[in-house]
Amino acid sequence: MENSHPVKIPLLNPNEPEAKIVNLAVKEGQYVSKDSILCVLESTKSTAEVIAETDGYIVSLQLAENDLAQAGSILCYLTDNPDWRPEIPDLTGGKEKSSGAAIEQNEDLPDGLRISQPALNLDRQWEVELTSLPIGPLVTEKTIRDII
Repeated sequence: MENSHPVKIPLLNPNEPEAKIVNLAVKEGQYVSKDSILCVLESTKSTAEVIAETDGYIVSLQLAENDLAQAGSILCYLTDNPDWRPEIPDLTGGKEKSSGAAIEQNEDLPDGLRISQPALNLDRQWEVELTSLPIGPLVTEKTIRDII
């Protein structure tokens, strides 16, 4: 059995449910040791470091530098196997099958496009052509803002 540990964004300020990732210190697939800094968050009244609670590989990195992150959302997973991927539950009542990240399985997206939900929301708001986005690296809000 593989060990995996979700790394969640903490609530920095009860009056502000989101924080900006001002420094992302890790990348997908990177091995980190317990107590390593994963990212630095900033709200209007505070700054905090998100620290690895265990040794492991960074898997399924969901956010990028300059993204606004909701408290409680998953930044990434720490796991002992760099090839491990989280199982996404089927919330469609069996109408569709989900085998990867929900955003990656959206049939409106080009094959291989990895995009964060906040970036996808911004993309839809500004109607950026999805085929113009890079395939491979995670597309973030910053990527979309740079295009618009």
